[in-house]
Amino acid sequence: MAKNKYLLMFLALLIILFSVNCSFSADANDTVKSVSDQTDNNINKDFTVEMDEIKDTSIENDLKISGKVIVNNETAVRRRHIGIYIYSKPYGENISDFDTGAQINLDNNRKFSFTYKPKFAGQYDIKVEYFTAHSESFANQSVYVAPKSTVVTMDSIKNIDLDENITLHGQLTDAKGNILKYTSVGILISGTPYGDKEKVQYSKEYTRTDVNGFYTYTYKPSVGGSLDVCVYYPGYHNYRFNRTDSHIWVMPKGTKVSANIENLTDNEIAIYGTLTDVNDKPLRYTSIGILFNGKNKTYVKTDMNGNYNITYIPVGGKNNITVYYPGYHYYRFNETQVEFNIIKPEAIITVNPIKPRYVGDDIIITGKVTDELGNPIYNPHPNAGGGGGSVDSVDFNLIENDAVVGILESQYNNHGKSYFAYETLYQEDGSFEIWFDYYAYEIIESEITMPIYYTGNVNYSPTNITVTFPYKARPN
Repeated sequence: MAKNKYLLMFLALLIILFSVNCSFSADANDTVKSVSDQTDNNINKDFTVEMDEIKDTSIENDLKISGKVIVNNETAVRRRHIGIYIYSKPYGENISDFDTGAQINLDNNRKFSFTYKPKFAGQYDIKVEYFTAHSESFANQSVYVAPKSTVVTMDSIKNIDLDENITLHGQLTDAKGNILKYTSVGILISGTPYGDKEKVQYSKEYTRTDVNGFYTYTYKPSVGGSLDVCVYYPGYHNYRFNRTDSHIWVMPKGTKVSANIENLTDNEIAIYGTLTDVNDKPLRYTSIGILFNGKNKTYVKTDMNGNYNITYIPVGGKNNITVYYPGYHYYRFNETQVEFNIIKPEAIITVNPIKPRYVGDDIIITGKVTDELGNPIYNPHPNAGGGGGSVDSVDFNLIENDAVVGILESQYNNHGKSYFAYETLYQEDGSFEIWFDYYAYEIIESEITMPIYYTGNVNYSPTNITVTFPYKARPN
């Protein structure tokens, strides 16, 4: 009897364990079946969520999120509320984050409506989701909430000297005039330094408005030149970016430059002087430019006392020397000029006899440049020049007698009286040859007057002579 009792208890325990195992197996099978149903229902939904269009708005307005759940299978849908999730990326930031979540009841028509007050301007990503144990549906939409407009003012700025400070003052408000107190504004100062061409940035800093929305910023320029000043509000959350700009000229310090002439030899002179600021402080080791008779520019540096000295071989006749400081960053341009005459022997131009020329003939004029003793003059070095010719050259001008010259044609026409294709050859023995073509028609009697001049060099002053010769129509 006892044995039968224990056997019955053992059989009952086996039945219980088998029932529990079957229950677990059934639950597992149900779970797999639920996942499978959910996957299938994601493709063939029993319902669909629709969200009404939300238009972009401004920070002053609310967002109204509304829509409905469209049901295709009534028996599968019993849930009476819907989830709304809002993610935001505030104006002035780059990161989007979760903002708000809510469960909203559906009305009898399965419609929903939710009003949200934006905390700040920027982009809002809205998700509306409806789900059951076996399926889900959702709708997404992005909305931009515009920040309030801002106004940045800046008081007018006067041009200043390099030793002075620039004080920037103004106010930050919204578009309706409401002050933005204790708010950061940016100060950007850039420009082109005096004597340079490249624009550089000098300062980029921030300052804060006070309780009345006013800001003040003081800046001391490091160099003279042109400055562009920008005060801007960078924009953040509820208020958008804005800026105001101004331009100012910072005058460099004044300079003084002197120039003196001293004879060293019969042919060589010294040019010397001093470069200082207006307070007579020497500008040491500074480059200054020297221009000889409008050309042949060179540079020389001052010494530790601001003095400079350079030697020069002047041309005969009038000389003009310009000494200038070009100006750079701290000190501005200045110049001075000295003029003097150098008396030198004149060269002598001898022209060989010119035969009468006929229309269509080349005109060739030959001669020689010598000193008073007949020695040839030739110095090709660039210490003299001008007169329209090359350095140390012989050149010519052409003059016609208007009374006897008819209509002229040429490659270069100068009011009907001209010449072209000329060439001047100047040899080392002082001889020269001038060759040119000269064309005319309807000639009665013509006479050509030609000034020929020598442009001078370091030993001889410029000189000229005038030659005249007939130019006639060729006889029949």
